[in-house]
Amino acid sequence: MIIPDDIYRQTKVTKLGPDGGTYGEVHLTYEVRQVTDVRDLTWVRAYRVTCSQRVIIPADHPVEFGPTNVTGYTDYPVLIASTYTPKAWPDSHLRLLDYSPRTINSSVSTSRNDSQGDSHSTSRQHTSGSSTSETNSYSVNASFGFFGDDLTGSVGGDYSHSTTNERSRSSSHGSEQGTTRETGASESMSVKDWATYATLSHDDVTVPTWVWAQEYPWDVIQFRDCPTNTNQVRLPQFVIDRLFDSSSSPLVVLPPSQLSLFGVDFTMKAAWLVDLSPDRDKQTIEVAHDFEYAKGSHGLSPTPGTGYVAYDVQSDPKTITSGALDLTRLGLDPVKGSASGAVTGFAPSKFILGPTGGASFKIISDENTLHVSGTGFDVPMSSGFDHGAVQLAIEFKVIDADYDYTLYFKHWKSSANGCQLELVFNSDRQNPVYRHVDSAEGEGGDDNLTSVNLRNKDYTSVDYHDYLVMGMNRIDVRITPDDPGKPAAYVLRALAIGGS
Repeated sequence: MIIPDDIYRQTKVTKLGPDGGTYGEVHLTYEVRQVTDVRDLTWVRAYRVTCSQRVIIPADHPVEFGPTNVTGYTDYPVLIASTYTPKAWPDSHLRLLDYSPRTINSSVSTSRNDSQGDSHSTSRQHTSGSSTSETNSYSVNASFGFFGDDLTGSVGGDYSHSTTNERSRSSSHGSEQGTTRETGASESMSVKDWATYATLSHDDVTVPTWVWAQEYPWDVIQFRDCPTNTNQVRLPQFVIDRLFDSSSSPLVVLPPSQLSLFGVDFTMKAAWLVDLSPDRDKQTIEVAHDFEYAKGSHGLSPTPGTGYVAYDVQSDPKTITSGALDLTRLGLDPVKGSASGAVTGFAPSKFILGPTGGASFKIISDENTLHVSGTGFDVPMSSGFDHGAVQLAIEFKVIDADYDYTLYFKHWKSSANGCQLELVFNSDRQNPVYRHVDSAEGEGGDDNLTSVNLRNKDYTSVDYHDYLVMGMNRIDVRITPDDPGKPAAYVLRALAIGGS
């Protein structure tokens, strides 16, 4: 089974803590979706970047069953801070769309469910026949009696007859076809006796920070005052009464919050909208995550009849970076085998980065399903091979194993010397496929169309094969003249991937 939304995601799991030790781990998930921003009567290719961060800090000590003699609770979590810092290039307009949770001290749950589908049905019914009905009825009724006497009488009869002949014939035909796809995700957490405070940076409102803190029995946000050069916390009397049975001569140590005692598991999310930079090398975003952590302890002091409360800040803040998130590749939508597939025509206005002088180019189809880049073209999209072989990288995503797919080239030679295409599927260089371009423009029409079957699931055929993988696929194409010693020229007009 494949989770369709995973094709847009990049994940990372990292331990939290100083070198040589750990107090927990963080699970990071980044999701990128392409958005066509048409606000303000403009058209901008933009990307929605959503970051989900799950922080897990388990309990240091297992739960003991049976009677215990607890003299204190040590090194339990009381304060956690995390900051998201998105780093986009200056020419990529970055906006914070949403972040959660906001300030809370109860429970929070987030969910998303998407569904889409279509249904088509036809029905035809035909009925023919005849019906005949005949009914005969007869009745008689008579009465007699003597006036003045009590004797009366009555006689009567009733007769009916019915005949019905019926004959009919009917036939019906119907068909129905439907497709439905649903995706859902939900995350929930409990912050009993804890609170979270969300803030935005004064210098940059795209940078959110969450502070998670124990509120009961000891509110660490309000009460963490320590004398100079010590970690002993000075607490008001009503808080001490929550931690010990007696402030003057304690014998029983009361536990911290349940989350502090058994471990915490918190989830934070933020979403940004990023405009795509026109510079191919700057079409990325990176997110830095900064963590700070503090522990608490309280218990009976070695001196009889006294207690202590300690607050320890970890001296090693942790910073984790996502690495460069490739917006155009992560945000690419899958090719739908049951629909029109993916098509890109190489019109000059469609390029993100147009080819010139054999340099790099990049284009994404209007449906956001086909990502094509490469080198070796002089202008869109012709080459005289003055800069060496033409290189193409065709990238697309597939999330089904049922449909057969075919790659189509609309191209021709513009010289007497023909060309050869070498295709390598998903880096499998042991099994390349070759095609030749021997026709000039317009020679027979179909001669300018080259097809390569990427998947054939007909098990009875000798041509059964599957070059594709689930998720991202890449086809590397190298185009060279048939005779390197002779002038050659090549024109590529369009690329398409169709499903059947």
